[in-house]
Amino acid sequence: MENIPNIGENIPKNSDSSIPKEEKEYSLEQFRKDYLNILKTEVYPKLEPYEKKRIKYHSNLNLGFLVTIILVIAYVVIAVLLKTEISIKFIFGIVAAFFGIRHFFKKQLENEIKNQVMPILMQAVPGFKWTLDCIINEPEVTETDLYPYSSDAFYSTDDNFIGSYRGVDIAITEADYSREGGNNKITLFQGAIVRLKMNKNFEGLTVIRPKSHTSLINELENVELEDINFLKKFKVFSTDQIEARYLLTTGFMERFKEIMKAFDTDRIYCSFYKNYVYIAPYTTKDLFSLADLSKTLTEKYQYDLLFKEFASILALVDHFKLDKKLGL
Repeated sequence: MENIPNIGENIPKNSDSSIPKEEKEYSLEQFRKDYLNILKTEVYPKLEPYEKKRIKYHSNLNLGFLVTIILVIAYVVIAVLLKTEISIKFIFGIVAAFFGIRHFFKKQLENEIKNQVMPILMQAVPGFKWTLDCIINEPEVTETDLYPYSSDAFYSTDDNFIGSYRGVDIAITEADYSREGGNNKITLFQGAIVRLKMNKNFEGLTVIRPKSHTSLINELENVELEDINFLKKFKVFSTDQIEARYLLTTGFMERFKEIMKAFDTDRIYCSFYKNYVYIAPYTTKDLFSLADLSKTLTEKYQYDLLFKEFASILALVDHFKLDKKLGL
């Protein structure tokens, strides 16, 4: 249980010398130190009782996978012998059932573990808490034009975090926004939605979307920026051209890219609305995951990834603290 991850070696760097002393009470470096200490002294010991259950689940699922393969082969052989049409839907149904069961057992174990360790891990950022209760709901997200809205889509959430870092209120929701499309599920958005509360109200609405979603939003105007590389990947829309250029500084766009790296995605959304900034990296991965059934529960990469996801968000707050234009 001493497999301590080498977490946070490449913490996003900020010019701390420009930050007033009263705002240096907590930092990313302190977060890393506290996180590692809590992980070693309080979290890992709590995981020991769950390791046997993980091994049992993993063994049963390996057997289940073998049974699934045998069923598929048997079905195909029988269909050939009887000279009947092979149903791809039937085969897909068998395979989907296995992965559905696998997901169920993983989430069951993961929720048990998270109920035990997440409240402890969140002590690394004073004032933060983890919950399964929805923090950022669908009506709020829809109002921001953060990502394409569909009246027949279903919005669901998983992990939620709420708290404050260096005086900035932060909310994080892991969300899935999708609708049915014939026999398939059409995912409109999947990933994390981050909400930062600012000390000022924005005059207009400014939205950043990947170029794959470039349709004009309501009556927002297209905004042209000087950063050509940024505009190769994103389109910017706003009700206020001057404010949009004022907000989208070179520093902000660099932090925007850091979040993309942390969440391993090339698709990210952003909205400046009222007195909030919403940032939503799209990813099909199970975010904030702590229960890989195929690996020991103390496998370091899980905690390293969790740290990087959080650190990238906190680093954005550091950026806003240094950007006097935003008045944070």
